[in-house]
Amino acid sequence: RRAVSMGAGLLVTLGEGIDLRMYNELVFPALCELSLTGIAGSRLRQDRFTSFDPEDAGHPTLSGLLSEDLTSPKFHVRYRSRTSGATRTVLTFSSGDPALVENRVGDGRVMVLLSHTDLDWSDVSVTGFFAPFLHRAVRYLATGAFGSDDVLVGRRVTRSVSDLGVREAVV
Repeated sequence: RRAVSMGAGLLVTLGEGIDLRMYNELVFPALCELSLTGIAGSRLRQDRFTSFDPEDAGHPTLSGLLSEDLTSPKFHVRYRSRTSGATRTVLTFSSGDPALVENRVGDGRVMVLLSHTDLDWSDVSVTGFFAPFLHRAVRYLATGAFGSDDVLVGRRVTRSVSDLGVREAVV
């Protein structure tokens, strides 16, 4: 929480066999208003799945990744959850359940993917969606890590110096 509130980004992907009570009582209260209510789906029924709702493609990490020419990952098992407060659902499953949620903590951001990336749970890690999504999520979560004046490499930066008595600066 301390690192995120100081500007770091955090992407949480939930694995199999996590302690729902611990996440609900210790982890999520520190990061976002999210509670896990259970698990939906079955690893044994690979013919049944849900996918992402393509209508939710407005977030910077998703733009163009859920288009008609890219097949959505199939999720056989997923976590069910409830969000409240400032935590917002960025992406839903076609079932209507939240798939990806986001919250701001101080100067940083937290995103939670509500399924496992293991092939028993979904094919997300082997689709054309996953690598670009991870790249965009890391970039998005890192933006703002040093406040509102992040600058791209190669751009000119000008800063005023308010304490002229200081003889040393570190950039």
